Amino acid sequence: MNHKTRKLSRKIRVSSKVKSVARRPRLHVVRSNKHVYVQIIGGGGKIIASACDVGLKGTKTQKALEVGKIIAGKALKQKVDRIAFDRGAYKFHGRVKAIASGARDAGLQF
Repeated sequence: MNHKTRKLSRKIRVSSKVKSVARRPRLHVVRSNKHVYVQIIGGGGKIIASACDVGLKGTKTQKALEVGKIIAGKALKQKVDRIAFDRGAYKFHGRVKAIASGARDAGLQF
């Protein structure tokens, strides 16, 4: 198996488990080489809230932690306090883990 097929199979496996969890909104993470983008997606694919690290200062991991706190604040304003974390094909490490801890610290429950 090469890198692309492993990544695709991991994405399918993780996303199918997250979507099968109770009818909670999911926190979807997209990570590029420079930035991270997160969205909270509700039932029917409706986007409830979104955030990104464009314009924030610090290291990439510090910015990811701040993005987690920002998205949690937006979610709590929309009265969403329980979510499912959809990491996609990314391993739960580094910036993805920082987003999750920032969101947990700000009050979201996974």
